[in-house]
Amino acid sequence: YRTQKKEPVTGGYPKHDPATEGYDKQAGLQGGCCDNDVHEHFKCLEETVLGKIFVNVYEDRITVYGGEGIYRNGCLELTAQDGADTVYINSATPMAFSIDGKSYGPSKGFVKL
Repeated sequence: YRTQKKEPVTGGYPKHDPATEGYDKQAGLQGGCCDNDVHEHFKCLEETVLGKIFVNVYEDRITVYGGEGIYRNGCLELTAQDGADTVYINSATPMAFSIDGKSYGPSKGFVKL
């Protein structure tokens, strides 16, 4: 899937239109789109999910992804898993939060810590 130096990377598509120029010109196909697909998927996961905690509070249900949460004394105490450093909270009701011993006042709506 790799291209030669000074060759345009076509992503596996023909440089010429085979419908108008014939199929014999497809020999110049170069790859490029497939050698990094897995890498791009992991980059996407890192940017969107990995290393983050997601908390959803709706009525009497609390859902935590990427960490653990214990509700005590009116405060949701969060514990990160796998080195999470960002917390996204979506709360329909005001609620106090703490993570790694640091407390945050009551928040409602979408909050990023």
